[in-house]
Amino acid sequence: DISPNPFTGVLILKYTLTSSSPVSLNLCDLTGRVIKQIDEKSLLSPGNYQFTINLESLQKGIYLIVMKTISKTIIRKVVKN
Repeated sequence: DISPNPFTGVLILKYTLTSSSPVSLNLCDLTGRVIKQIDEKSLLSPGNYQFTINLESLQKGIYLIVMKTISKTIIRKVVKN
């Protein structure tokens, strides 16, 4: 879950892992270029996680949040106003 979307400065990401997995979270432009590495963990246990990210200095536009685990890649579009 990503909120608020659109956002103006702070973005909150929430996710649940059902099994242990390495996790990487990146903010990318629409071409897939990494703008900001949000988080990268070598291994996380099953459970609920939340990240608050300050992106006030980011230019207005459309971006992608890319989350990779051992079993899948999730991509979500976010809009900075």
